[in-house]
Amino acid sequence: IQVDNRVVAWLSVRQGHQSIRPEQLRWEAHVVEYVNYVSSSKSALSTGQYKLPLTIPLWGPVFSPPTFADTLRQPRSLLNKTSGRLEVKPNQAYLRPMTVIHPHYFPRYRRCPQNASHRIINDGWQASGSREVHGVSHEETAIGYQVRCLDCKGKQDKNGKSFTYCFSLTNAEYWDELKEDYRILSGT
Repeated sequence: IQVDNRVVAWLSVRQGHQSIRPEQLRWEAHVVEYVNYVSSSKSALSTGQYKLPLTIPLWGPVFSPPTFADTLRQPRSLLNKTSGRLEVKPNQAYLRPMTVIHPHYFPRYRRCPQNASHRIINDGWQASGSREVHGVSHEETAIGYQVRCLDCKGKQDKNGKSFTYCFSLTNAEYWDELKEDYRILSGT
């Protein structure tokens, strides 16, 4: 139900050149649910109240969609219920990989880009879903978590303009303030 609700919400706010392919959005919504589960288990683990089951693999931050070979390993899901024949869905071949920018994978970036404050709160995923990006060797998508800086909220600059205090971790404004870190990560 969460996956379906997330896909519907993303479709209602998608604009311009962003993908509206239901297969892609559905796959991404499943990845988001996985990350939510693993990150909540990790935070609960630090309190000693919960452990992640050994049957749950630790994946990410880059998620590759299942290949045809992966689906062939699970033939029951591909058999047509009426004919009993193998049913291959070509749309699956066109799913793009997705990088997840989340504090679970990148705790270093759990800070405000304007003042480096760690007084921030997590504010969920970006409302429009993933962004399409041009990778080095292929097209891919990226989705970021949103953070709100408690120190910047309500502050104004010299011109009286309010500070931005809510950032998506995939927003260009966020990375403009962290150029040095980006150069280090990219090796330039």
